[in-house]
Amino acid sequence: MAWEITANGFRWVLACIAFFFITVTQSATASPTDNLFIPTSNPLPNLAVCGKTNGQVQLALNAEPGIPHFVEASSNLVNWSLMTTNSDNATNRQISLNATTETCFYRASRSPIAIFAYVLAAKTFISINGIGVISDSWNSHDLNQSLNGQYNGYAGTNGDFALVNGIMNLGNTFVNGDIYLGPGTALVTGPYGGASGQILPDQFFLFPEVVLPTINSNGNPILWTNAPGTVSAHSFTNSGYFTITDSGSLTVEAGANVVLLVQVTNYSPASINIKGGTTNPGTLTMYQEAGNITLGRSNTGGAINNRPENFIYFGLPGVTEIMFGTGSTFVGAVYAPSASGNFFSLSTMGFIGSCVVSNATVNGHVLFHYDTSLRTNGPCR
Repeated sequence: MAWEITANGFRWVLACIAFFFITVTQSATASPTDNLFIPTSNPLPNLAVCGKTNGQVQLALNAEPGIPHFVEASSNLVNWSLMTTNSDNATNRQISLNATTETCFYRASRSPIAIFAYVLAAKTFISINGIGVISDSWNSHDLNQSLNGQYNGYAGTNGDFALVNGIMNLGNTFVNGDIYLGPGTALVTGPYGGASGQILPDQFFLFPEVVLPTINSNGNPILWTNAPGTVSAHSFTNSGYFTITDSGSLTVEAGANVVLLVQVTNYSPASINIKGGTTNPGTLTMYQEAGNITLGRSNTGGAINNRPENFIYFGLPGVTEIMFGTGSTFVGAVYAPSASGNFFSLSTMGFIGSCVVSNATVNGHVLFHYDTSLRTNGPCR
């Protein structure tokens, strides 16, 4: 059933697509060949009709605050015209539109939202106790900001931090970028802490939980198979979906696109080696169901010879802690909105990519380098 707007008001009609039809430009699948979208517990928009008065129809849009949504209209459910773009910070938005035709259908949509939009983002707190902690940015797809796709020391001004709620204690950290703060969030800095860009309060952003994919981009059920190799070493020469129940070393050969489901609650891989460089890279997308993981040691540095997009880690709600080790460089992107992110280094540690966690604690000397290409080449929701 659907609401049909008529010259005399509105009435129930049958339609192939409901008047409340909602479209969101996103996919709930992940596959070795198409990792642009990831399945999350997404807050989808909901559009409802409130009435029609003086030639205008009143709509109620319930949607994620602060995110632009597009409302379109159609008289035939085939040809759609953009009526308005709404980006209010409210969850419930009231919209009035001219009812130009006797019969009209409306739908709401939004563009994909980049999962990795900041170098470090957290939901509850960020606490930095280190010395000489700094953030900056670069672009792995820009030859002027990289060495053939690898980090080369370029220091751009998009090394942004973000916090949904709580306290962001930067200490003496200098953020070469902007700081995004949710409503009621407090910022604390030491005498040498601060940002080169803006400090933006009352920002709205969500980090929904990861949902394990069940179908691939073709709409077929995912068939998970055991990782090839032994408990001490796994080598992936072919693309596919695999499970692992040990902490053996991982090698992804050039050109192989691997999605790995980690079923180890205390996961500390002996090594991670993604081959192919930036010319014919392998890719590793990792899902972990529960427990903790250690990354960033000298032997688990992620996509060391590749771009950060070639190693992406997703922690499901059961993952509680992600530990980044001492005196190493980690290249990749981490999204685990229920986990604590702990960075500890007695010597200089480089984090190249992006990290989203529930809370973040930094001790020691850590340099954060955000790859801005993750906004366009990384996964979205």
